[in-house]
Amino acid sequence: MRLLFIIVNALFVAKYSARLFPNLYIYISLAYIFVMIFLLWKVMPWLMDDSNKNKYALVSGITAIVLMLFVQYSINPLELQVDRWSALHYPIKNLLQGIYPYSAQTHLGGYGSPFPAWQLFHIPFYLLGNVGLSFFFCLATFLYLVYKMYGINKMTYTMVLLIISPAIWYEVAVRSDYIGNMLLCASFVIYIIKGISQESIERNRLPISVIIALFVCTRLITLLPVFILLFPYWLKMSVRKKTEVLFIISISCIFIFLPFALMDWHSFFYFEYNPWKLQTRQGHPLLLFIYIPIIIYFAMQWKGNVQQYMRNISLALMIFIVTTFIYRSIDHDNYDLFSSLFDITYFNAIVPFVVLYISMREKGIIMNCDYKQKDYYEKNDRGSRND
Repeated sequence: MRLLFIIVNALFVAKYSARLFPNLYIYISLAYIFVMIFLLWKVMPWLMDDSNKNKYALVSGITAIVLMLFVQYSINPLELQVDRWSALHYPIKNLLQGIYPYSAQTHLGGYGSPFPAWQLFHIPFYLLGNVGLSFFFCLATFLYLVYKMYGINKMTYTMVLLIISPAIWYEVAVRSDYIGNMLLCASFVIYIIKGISQESIERNRLPISVIIALFVCTRLITLLPVFILLFPYWLKMSVRKKTEVLFIISISCIFIFLPFALMDWHSFFYFEYNPWKLQTRQGHPLLLFIYIPIIIYFAMQWKGNVQQYMRNISLALMIFIVTTFIYRSIDHDNYDLFSSLFDITYFNAIVPFVVLYISMREKGIIMNCDYKQKDYYEKNDRGSRND
């Protein structure tokens, strides 16, 4: 998993160093990989070894997050060649003026793909003048829940991993909402997974179903972590409860989508650049025959082991993104990963789950929440650290 973390971040180092230093980017990328190997295998375990070093790491992490805020505001968003921020900003501007939001174009002439719940979530940040601030809210939520569920050491370790990630700094600099979406999804997982049991899921199936619907109404990719987390429990429910969950999710989605659809029914469903088409155009329907068995396997295989879940969702997301990119390469006869055809920020979906896995595996602590039992327990087992 540490290697997966390095690979995802190395993509960003390679892509953007190639633009700045076309003759040196290979050497820069290799240097980055060696530095990260040293950091993750040697420096990080040493840094987190005692409370004093941990305090310095915590202060450094908070300082870096403040610096991220400075970096974000130091860049003029209108000069960016990335339009994730304006794919929210201009539709929200339309929405608040009573205009169909998805008719708004970004500052680069594109259209917004985030579903309605994600637009509504960003209204407070729009009113603050910067939809990119959502990242800091999602990051704070994520780190707070890591702290509440697993303690200050795990939170500090997780925070340090995030701030040494070039992929995260890229997301912050371009005011992207994508990583925030996945951090929020990971926060939901953290909150649910520690005390998870069949009884608790069934008892809370109504609010959980509504929350699932809210995530569906942001980006479809958030379904992967949620499905792998909850599918084993849903499978053990009675037919009545299974149907109830699906009904609540469906009704909640309809309730969220309907006002937007009624504003311009034809555009919402049939326009060439509507959010449905933008979120599903990357792959091919036949790829579902690959994805579905893999996802079901990963869902049934984690069996209450928290680290195993983090590993499984990281691998599932990686397989999903890589196979989609391979399909697009073949379909467009373009095999340059760094061309405009491919948005490598999709790989960032993996980062929150990878860093959680790495921080939880440190010192060999194996966390379990056996879905066959009602209790949660931590087992201090040295275990293997060859991840």
